[in-house]
Amino acid sequence: YEEIHANYKRQARRPIKQAISKGVYIRRLKETDLKEYANWLLLNQKETGKNYVVSEKMIKKDLSFMSRSGYIGEIFVAYLDGVILGSLGIWGFGNFISENGVNISSYAKENKIYAQDLIKDEVVKYCFNNDIKYYDLSGFNPSKNASSKEKSINFFKEKFSGVKLIYDLIV
Repeated sequence: YEEIHANYKRQARRPIKQAISKGVYIRRLKETDLKEYANWLLLNQKETGKNYVVSEKMIKKDLSFMSRSGYIGEIFVAYLDGVILGSLGIWGFGNFISENGVNISSYAKENKIYAQDLIKDEVVKYCFNNDIKYYDLSGFNPSKNASSKEKSINFFKEKFSGVKLIYDLIV
């Protein structure tokens, strides 16, 4: 882990330190937190441009499905003083995981609390602790004509010094 962390760009290490110094902490979602989390997702969807049906029952079903043997399914949630700032889900099989469901609160955005950097770092630690060899940051738009939002996503992921793989699109 220390070797991987040392390879993060300064633009990742600094926000991680800042979030920790502010008291931000990460927990994996537990069944007892599902109702609060589902309500938070509904209130904060607009921050990430999402608009999908969310319910405690659906989240529980997804996590239950991913708890089968060999599968991996977790949701990492960032908190400050017991208030949710952001979340990131992972899912996978064997020693490979991929991201899904990135969410952030308006409070975190307005106060420039970079919870996603700290969450991603926590996922890296989780990979080491669970013998997961491959962590797919789940893509970026490599086009020169990418929107500013897509360019920001690429910049964010580059901070973690992963290997870029570009696949041909089959249509």
